[in-house]
Amino acid sequence: FVDWVDGQAMLYRVQILSDGSCTYRNRWLDTWNHRSHREAGKIAVRETCSRPSIPNFFERLMAMLSPPNNENGNLHISQVCGNARCVSMSVGSSCLEFKLGDLSTLGKLPFRDELTEGGPLIFHAEPHVDPISGEWYTCAIQLKIDVDNFGMKPEYVVFSVEPTESQQPGAELKRRLITRIETE
Repeated sequence: FVDWVDGQAMLYRVQILSDGSCTYRNRWLDTWNHRSHREAGKIAVRETCSRPSIPNFFERLMAMLSPPNNENGNLHISQVCGNARCVSMSVGSSCLEFKLGDLSTLGKLPFRDELTEGGPLIFHAEPHVDPISGEWYTCAIQLKIDVDNFGMKPEYVVFSVEPTESQQPGAELKRRLITRIETE
C-alpha cells in the first residue's frame, strides 16, 4: 500500500476483569477489500490512495472513473446509539459495524435517510460523541456532479446520529443533517 490510510483494519480488545486479570482478543475486520487483497496476494481493489496493477489501458481507465468500494475502516473506532453499537471507519471508508463481544463484522452501517441522494459520503472525519447528550457527530465529503464545469464538486456534510436511534446491531439508522457546506 502507498499510504497508511489504505491498510486493513485489525480490531483489538483488552478487557480488565474485576479480579485484576485481563483478556485479549484481536480479529481482522472482515470486509470485501480485505478478502479481495488476501485472495489475490496483492493489492486487488482500489483503496483511497493505492491502486491495483491493471495492465489493460481500458480497464485501468474504467477503474479510475469508478468510485472505490472502500471497506477498510482502519482509522477510527467509535460507538453510536448510546454507546451500544460499535463502528470502525477510515478516511475514505464506509462506516462499518462490528460486535464488541467477539469482534465479528456486521457490515456497512445501514442508514435510512436522504443524505446520499447526491452521491456517496466519503472521507469521514474523526467522530465525536457529545458527553452530555450522547449524540454522535461527524462530517464527510460528498462529491456532487458539477454539470457547468464538467466535473465533480466536493461538498462538506455535517451530520449526527442521535442516541435514541436503534441499539439493535444491523438495524437502519437515521442521520440528522446539521449543515452542508459548498466549496468553490
